[in-house]
Amino acid sequence: MKKTTYALIAALGLLLTGCTTVVTPAGEKTSYINSPWGIVNNTGYDLDVVQDGAKIGRLTTGQALMLPPLGWRESSLVSVSAFSGGKYMGASSYTFSRYTVYNWQIDHVTAPEGAR
Repeated sequence: MKKTTYALIAALGLLLTGCTTVVTPAGEKTSYINSPWGIVNNTGYDLDVVQDGAKIGRLTTGQALMLPPLGWRESSLVSVSAFSGGKYMGASSYTFSRYTVYNWQIDHVTAPEGAR
């Protein structure tokens, strides 16, 4: 009886907080508890998305990705690396804070010397 009660409480908690399922271009599916942040790829490149040192996905032009929630941390660094035809084209980054609700629209990346 206790196990059933705990499972029911956990299911109701997830239902009330909301979940998001992210599908990558490769068809991989990941579910996150609702987060106030997302990013949109508005460049002409494929973007590798890295959050706090862990790759969380790849975005093609026009795709959006909801970021995993912070949990106990105050902030989260999200970096993107741009590629075109397998060639590195540049990068950009943004630090999300627990105290903001923000969607980052990535319009350009900064290229290293001689990359273009």
